Amino acid sequence: MAHAPSEIPASATTAGDGIATGTGPVTVDAYIDFLCPYCRAFEQASGPGLDQLIADRAITLVYHPMAFLDDASTTRYSSRAAAASACAADGGQFPSPTPASCSRTSRPRAGPACPTTS
Repeated sequence: MAHAPSEIPASATTAGDGIATGTGPVTVDAYIDFLCPYCRAFEQASGPGLDQLIADRAITLVYHPMAFLDDASTTRYSSRAAAASACAADGGQFPSPTPASCSRTSRPRAGPACPTTS
């Protein structure tokens, strides 16, 4: 049986199911796995536009870190990266490095990659 966490990350949604960036009136939900090549492609293609919409206060972007590719890694990388993103949010460092920059520069097939996961 799953239990709710005792603490939720800074900038988490009120439901505690995502990390919110921006303060715009429209919510955009991004369900991402830090190991997913399609999530990476989405971030590369859409990241600059989403960043601009956040800067313009047009949207609130909510990242929902997922771990659906844990079985594709020998180290449960997706789960560890999702947990690291929550830690980064607690430290005021999420989304920097953003999922896009993490995916673009250092996403592994398996094992540690992003600076926040080691």
